[in-house]
Amino acid sequence: MPAFLMCAVDLSALSISSFKREPDGEATISFCRSFRIENIALQNKGLGPVLVMPTESGGYKNLIIVSRVLDGQIKRCFSSACKAQKCAAAVKFKVKSAHLFKSKKGIVATVNFDGEFDAVFLASKFARDGEDTFRIKYPKDLKFEDSALKEQVRSALIKEARKHL
Repeated sequence: MPAFLMCAVDLSALSISSFKREPDGEATISFCRSFRIENIALQNKGLGPVLVMPTESGGYKNLIIVSRVLDGQIKRCFSSACKAQKCAAAVKFKVKSAHLFKSKKGIVATVNFDGEFDAVFLASKFARDGEDTFRIKYPKDLKFEDSALKEQVRSALIKEARKHL
């Protein structure tokens, strides 16, 4: 096996800038001071520790860690001291997928952040004073700390909604 495949290199694009454990055992994690995820838990399951992401009403998971590297970093923060990491660059995102609601009045869109983390948003259109207006529903446990990033995500979701509605 080539040597480069055996190296343990942290290739995570998202960096944990802060990790705060709450008295109830859950944690709030900030990523590059761009956004934070609240109410993440670590539970021991039959095969070992598993991250438990917060859910919306009805049990729908709209926050998903898609990177094993990021998953491992977060698990390590639960088990030992978690040092703030330097953020190499601004957080990047893209709309990964979007589809219409069954009612055809809005879309469900998955946004990927730096290839590490997915968040599911809802975007709906309604008329106000004769003009189309869009409402974005953000995951309840995802809080943007960077208002410019939040506005960029909002604009991308509205653009995607206009394609479908």
